[in-house]
Amino acid sequence: MSLLVPLMLFGWIPFAIAAFGMMPARKATLVVVIGGWLFLPVASYKLPGIPDYTKVMAVGLGAALGITLFAADRLRSLRFCKLDVPMFAWCLVPGISSFANGHGLHDAISGILTHCVAWGIPYVVGRAMFRDSAALDQLARALFVGGLLYAPLCLYEVRMSPQLHATFYGFAQHAFLQHVRMGGYRPLVFMQHGLMVGLWMSIATVCGLALWWRGGLQRLAGMSAGWLLLFLLAATVLCKSMGALVLLALGAAAVFAVRAAGKRVAIWVLVVVPVLFVFARVICDWQARGLIDLLLPHYPDRAQSIEFRISSEQAFMPGIWQRPWFGWSAWSFTPASPDPDDPLHIARDSYWLIASCCFGLVGLGLFFWVHLAPIVAVLRKLAIPEWTGRRSAGLCALVVAVCMFVGDCLFNAMSNPVYTMALGGLTSFAVGLVARPALAAVRTGQRQPPWMRHALSPP
Repeated sequence: MSLLVPLMLFGWIPFAIAAFGMMPARKATLVVVIGGWLFLPVASYKLPGIPDYTKVMAVGLGAALGITLFAADRLRSLRFCKLDVPMFAWCLVPGISSFANGHGLHDAISGILTHCVAWGIPYVVGRAMFRDSAALDQLARALFVGGLLYAPLCLYEVRMSPQLHATFYGFAQHAFLQHVRMGGYRPLVFMQHGLMVGLWMSIATVCGLALWWRGGLQRLAGMSAGWLLLFLLAATVLCKSMGALVLLALGAAAVFAVRAAGKRVAIWVLVVVPVLFVFARVICDWQARGLIDLLLPHYPDRAQSIEFRISSEQAFMPGIWQRPWFGWSAWSFTPASPDPDDPLHIARDSYWLIASCCFGLVGLGLFFWVHLAPIVAVLRKLAIPEWTGRRSAGLCALVVAVCMFVGDCLFNAMSNPVYTMALGGLTSFAVGLVARPALAAVRTGQRQPPWMRHALSPP
């Protein structure tokens, strides 16, 4: 590990404060959060009394301090509302689970702080800084630019092997053999795993597609956005993450369906399918035999991969039902097997399974509630003409992006503070939509229904 690792990680907070001092607050937020997530090292430092210091904490604290010092009015204008309840509960559930398992106050506080750093802070940053369609458009554009910045680095590692992190920071962040794919390599760049890179590139491509196709982005840095989008798509395909490519196809189809047909059914499908999948796995004990048999003749490697994951997940199912409500806390149930090569020794790869084991069915429900509640609110409140308009391109892109992340959590556990920040922005936008009738009633002197009186402030 080189000296550059602590310099970058611990120097990111003063850099963030300087960025907020020199740039508009929203632009500085994008630079600090997205830039830090893309290029900071995958390293961890244990500090007394607080969660491990990683790049998640560096980007979150950097942005939070910058906003507090240079854009405090954004924080003061926030009002807690019912759409914030899921995130508030999601941050508390590790502590409740610790108490339920008798781990004591220290473990409970540690779990709550860890969730606040990983989820709560990026969410509040997004709530404060990205509140309207123009701000969401800017965030979607930043995701597209982030994908373009990563594209040449991905192509380099596809050809030369995933070595950039080791070259710059002195160590490899993950096992090399997991990234040998299809006679070549799957890029890692500066993220924890190639699957995380694949999802990032797919989401960036969907954001670029939504912005370009609706006419909101024709040129970027003097170049045609269409050609840049094709370049990004090619790099994404070469990342060789099949799950991410499937999500890319589904996300692109949803964007086209909203724009071309004026239908939101495709987005509703992206919302509902992950919930049905987990319900079938947990409640109905569905083991995807039909899906595996369908894929086996055409894509045997993918079918075997899904079968291996499903069989591994089955080992954890008894533990979920032993403590169904609040799980086993961070020290969650692990099945025992004497054979180290047995699939039972495989780690829990999917985030829904991690949430179920650690925080029970309550935690699993909260995970979906956190990510899908603002999307459902937007789908219900925003009229079709507004969905198909040019101004909603960024909104549509980010709704699809969060849905893609939730879909990825069915098989992987690749959390990302950028997606959580986007979730916070979508929540602020949804708050504004819910507030519309209440504000209109005030202007016309009409009596407000009781459910509108929670004083949702306009963003």
